[in-house]
Amino acid sequence: MSITSYTVAKAVCSRQGNVRTYTIDFVVRTDSASDGPVLILADSRTFAKGAPYDLSAYVCGRSAPAGTMSGEKDLHCFCDSVTINPRADKNHMAWTVQAVFSNVDFVPKLSWSFLSEEQVAEYAYANQGEAASGNAPSALVLDSATQKFDPPLMKGVRYIEFKVNQNELSASGQEQNAANLIWTTNQNTWWIFPSDTVLITDINSTEQTDKGQVFFATEYKFLVKQDLVQDFSTDGESEGTHTLGHAKRVLDQGCLWYDATVGAWKLPVDANGVAHTAPVLLDGTGKKLPFGKHAQFLEFVLNASTDWRVLPIEEDLDDLKSATQAEEEAYWYGS
Repeated sequence: MSITSYTVAKAVCSRQGNVRTYTIDFVVRTDSASDGPVLILADSRTFAKGAPYDLSAYVCGRSAPAGTMSGEKDLHCFCDSVTINPRADKNHMAWTVQAVFSNVDFVPKLSWSFLSEEQVAEYAYANQGEAASGNAPSALVLDSATQKFDPPLMKGVRYIEFKVNQNELSASGQEQNAANLIWTTNQNTWWIFPSDTVLITDINSTEQTDKGQVFFATEYKFLVKQDLVQDFSTDGESEGTHTLGHAKRVLDQGCLWYDATVGAWKLPVDANGVAHTAPVLLDGTGKKLPFGKHAQFLEFVLNASTDWRVLPIEEDLDDLKSATQAEEEAYWYGS
């Protein structure tokens, strides 16, 4: 009761995206009609689930293309299933063993959406022409006495959120990366985005096993802010524009102002000289802004800016997406 031959009869390969699938049919012959799947499964030549695709030790049968399986292997593909079925044989001593192999997809997947929120309107477009120009709005949202509205005017904004999901072979350094990088911005240009315009909002990773391979399904979440703002002097002269990124911009106002003539901080007072706590506009140096002058804004950088080169993500995702399948294989799987 033994196996007399174990040969490759047929090999089919298909590909869908970055996943390769090999379907191999073996013909197994025994010396007894009482032998069957139990004997075949116990044979060392029968692939176990999770075993790598490697046909270099097998003999090709007469129906297999000559020489096509000589040294055939793809060690990134693993056995998903093995099925055993009897062949049409008058002696009932022949079986077809079919083994199916495929690989874990390690190419990143990019997805995006919009985050919508309301925020205080600090600037408005001076007219429809400016609104259509693509430039930053230039008109301050203040009443005719240069005071803020209470309650303030609100505007709807939206920002790009995107995720990168990828399977990684190693979790080495992931915990430290998450601790050091979450809620930080990109110190340098990253992908297509200028420095400090992208914020990492989350990194999470889960250990998984598939096709006999242990890997870590990892998700990176990002928030992009590229608001363009205009800068003005107190005289209303334009001082150019800049990208705000994830910095916070607030109107310079307060309940204290510095009186340079006496060298002291003062509370605002009404027409009768009575102090009140309503904020007054300041000029960017702590002094009260003279009536008719252009309001000033203060900016605060609240998130650290870090070097994202430690992230195990292809920096140029466009290049990755447009690469040929062969280039992707060489990048992710090696030669």
